[in-house]
Amino acid sequence: MTPTDRPDESYDDAPNASTVPAALAIIGLGRAGTALALEFVEAGLPIAGTWNRTERKLPRALSSVPNHWGGTSPPEELLQQAGIVLLAVSDDVVAMIATEMKLSTGTVLFHTSGSMPASVLGTNADSGHIGSYHPLQAFVPAPSPRASPLPYCVALEGGEHAIATGHYIARATGHGAIVLQPGTKSAYHAAAVLASNGLVALMAAAVRVLAEGGIESDDAWKLLRPLVQGTVDNLDSSSPAEALTGPIVRGDASTIARNLRALQDDPGATSIYRALGSEAMRLAAKRGMSGTQLALLATALVTPVERANDD
Repeated sequence: MTPTDRPDESYDDAPNASTVPAALAIIGLGRAGTALALEFVEAGLPIAGTWNRTERKLPRALSSVPNHWGGTSPPEELLQQAGIVLLAVSDDVVAMIATEMKLSTGTVLFHTSGSMPASVLGTNADSGHIGSYHPLQAFVPAPSPRASPLPYCVALEGGEHAIATGHYIARATGHGAIVLQPGTKSAYHAAAVLASNGLVALMAAAVRVLAEGGIESDDAWKLLRPLVQGTVDNLDSSSPAEALTGPIVRGDASTIARNLRALQDDPGATSIYRALGSEAMRLAAKRGMSGTQLALLATALVTPVERANDD
């Protein structure tokens, strides 16, 4: 897929979006800030510079970008050169840094938080010029972020001019964008956490369980990865209900009982198994599983585990 292709026709372009590139200032050089700076440079967007509280070793591709560091807020000379300022900092300091910055009239101010609304930026910029620009992607650690990430969706929220500018940046870097409705940001971010952070935590638990069975952790992920990839591929081509495999959708209560016995010394994995099993039952019901079968599965999931040899 080329950078100009739209990943999905449901990602709408903003009407009357600006076509005049303004210089960007990236504030914060963690995973997201560094990865976005690289995307902006690769797309040919003008970069006024970057700032981070502490000095960071940056990828070679950013060597030509003016880099500022030190202090508690970005230098005024950087902000005066920028028409767009992107706060890629931790949620707990977004409001503080936004308040301390002195922006020129007409500057568009974004933060990259997935959970907070644009309004946390306060009145440091015109309300139509503040917004949130959240890349729905998991970036690898700096200073070596993945080059040219696959197209992803950017979630936008905020003032009209900020949203139009966000659409422009997303298109320029080869990504689609959606506009979140007021009051939906927290639910959006909770879903993102379940899909990304939750997947990582789930894989960590699966690797741990295999390790308890004598398989080294490095080998465990190599063993599980094709299964995970196959599941993702199924989700690409079918609904979650149709993609579901395993004992729940088969109505196999005895296998669930054996699985839970195998996990009995790992309370964390047991809790995860039961919670995800309950969610899988919703999908099984959509597939047409009878109430009797669902009741048997529910009983198997909540029945206290008794120590016994595998059947």
